Amino acid sequence: GEENMKIKSLLAAVSMVAITAGSANALIISNTTPGGTITPALELDTPLATDANLGMFSLEVAPNANARFPSGTNLVVTIALPNGVTFATDVEGVDISGEAESAVVQGGSGEAGSSSVQFLADMADTTVIDAPLIFNFDLALSDCPSGTVVVTVATENGTPIEQGSVALAAGDALIGECAPALSAMVMSDEATSDTFLTLASDYQNFDGDQGTAFIDGTLGTIQLKSDPDVSVVLNPATPLDETDIESVSFDVCFDDATGIESVRVGNTLGVKSGNTFSFEVTDQGAIATLLLAPNRIIATETDEDAISTQTPTVKNVSVVFDDTNADLIDSKALSGGSLDALQREGIEFGYFDWNSGPAGAQTLSVYRVTGLEPGAAVDYSINVENSNNNGTYTGTMQSNGFGEATLVSTLMPVPADTERFDFQITIETAEEDVDIDRLLLTDGVVTAYGDGANSALFNGQGQQPNTDFDDQQGSE
Repeated sequence: GEENMKIKSLLAAVSMVAITAGSANALIISNTTPGGTITPALELDTPLATDANLGMFSLEVAPNANARFPSGTNLVVTIALPNGVTFATDVEGVDISGEAESAVVQGGSGEAGSSSVQFLADMADTTVIDAPLIFNFDLALSDCPSGTVVVTVATENGTPIEQGSVALAAGDALIGECAPALSAMVMSDEATSDTFLTLASDYQNFDGDQGTAFIDGTLGTIQLKSDPDVSVVLNPATPLDETDIESVSFDVCFDDATGIESVRVGNTLGVKSGNTFSFEVTDQGAIATLLLAPNRIIATETDEDAISTQTPTVKNVSVVFDDTNADLIDSKALSGGSLDALQREGIEFGYFDWNSGPAGAQTLSVYRVTGLEPGAAVDYSINVENSNNNGTYTGTMQSNGFGEATLVSTLMPVPADTERFDFQITIETAEEDVDIDRLLLTDGVVTAYGDGANSALFNGQGQQPNTDFDDQQGSE
């Protein structure tokens, strides 16, 4: 019994020493590759071809601070690469140096295409405090990496050195997770819009028309963006540029392209087919310009046909890659976006807030429009915000013999699933006496009229619709 107690006491003491040693002493690992972590492009065609520019990666493992590796002995050093990373060439004993005077690769490990290697390293007879083991490998990608490098160090008889193994932190990885090298940015230019369609021209001309070709209406911009921190080769880090792109194609799409003569981006004219202008940019200088800054998308009118209220879009953006300099995939689709709304000139009213749509509640907004040409069909458009169907929609109102028309929120030209919405209305007319009054009806009973029917209900709305035309004019 006394002997067993001594053994238990000894085991407890040894365990405590081991725990203390494990927490105080730790191998130190660092990525010493020039330029640091490489972030590979998602556009790389993994697994990379064997003749791709793979490059050399460097790694150091040192003992705990103010410590040294054991001298005059053999150490077994095992390196496991992250998922998706392999050795590009067979690993050899000379790939480990520093405190290791020589080494051999054990057990058939470290072959090209494999992801782990084990060295039997002959350590120097006299090791130096803080001096590391140094590794240099040629690496390749079989897939986008996940995980990290893990290094295990032990004596030849299996006793771990320090805590035995150490892993590179994610932020210090040899090869990081993949990221997109290329993206597209499509922007409208509504803040400086010149695509208002003028009433005086019967909606045939933009108000940005300066009488010079291709300066008629800037719909917005398109730019390709290359991420400078993402590499299309493994080492050294090399961002994607125009030499890696064979062509860029995209479509500028209209709901109705009647009245649109041409669309131009830089020196490239789109090819018109129906309501679409298609672009294919192959000139390397033009591609470089697309990568450099936003490029204006400019529309020219026919000056013969009326142009409809609508919001054109950029769709079907696609890039074909040239893999001369890097091992890239064949092509990639990129995102498009909406451009500047083409808005017909007229008399504007609103914003009017908190309207019930077709799928909304039972409180209806009824708008009485006066001052129209008697017996005329008058076109209008509404800009809808703060709803589940934001956008621009068009309709026609029919005035009676007194020049009056009525609009009901649940019957407005919005999608059937629209619930609540705010809107601004543009009535396409040159009549100067047009006015709008609003009534709110709940269960068929008028509950508000005129100014009070358009009060600000919520301070948090993006655009505060607290006045209508009556409020601005101070009249009923």
